[in-house]
Amino acid sequence: MARKNTIFFMMYLPALIVACMSITYADDPEVESLPATILVDPGDTESSPVNHAIAVMYPTEGQQVTGIVEFLESDSEDGVRVMTRIKNLPAGSHGYHIHLYGDCSSGDAESAGTHFNFTGSSENPPKDIKHITGDLGELDAGENGEAEAEVTIKNAQLQGAYSIIGRSVIIHEKGNDPQSPPIGAAGSRLACGVIGITQ
Repeated sequence: MARKNTIFFMMYLPALIVACMSITYADDPEVESLPATILVDPGDTESSPVNHAIAVMYPTEGQQVTGIVEFLESDSEDGVRVMTRIKNLPAGSHGYHIHLYGDCSSGDAESAGTHFNFTGSSENPPKDIKHITGDLGELDAGENGEAEAEVTIKNAQLQGAYSIIGRSVIIHEKGNDPQSPPIGAAGSRLACGVIGITQ
């Protein structure tokens, strides 16, 4: 019985971590107008598959970047539809990606780890890889610091072995360099948000 309980706990530990982080973030007065992440009971995901998730973005130390990134299971094609609304960005292009860990606790968001690989190893991707891992594209901010984007990421999943739930979204200082896979050389991290399940 003890072994079964241990296995059960380990299976749902990532969801519990995300839930705790979401509660902490909801108390942040700078983002009180943004929608809070709502977690459903992880035990319900088999009978009610996950089809909607959200990351509420919080600035790293010294930055002011906030916003939301929503994830919806695509009806028309395989993959995940991503809808992004961000403010307080420096003008210009900014790469943003899904990162391996749902941990935004460090001031520079390095706690989120490396990029998440949608289809294979994140820590040790193939040496001949030709694409940027975890890539969500580019955010092009105007002089007002606002940026919106909508794209479908074909290899992303909201459930299964390579689910993005419980991981994080990072917005970077610069645009992606396609000649520098798998990381993209996009510079420092301006904002971080943990991906949680919404109702």
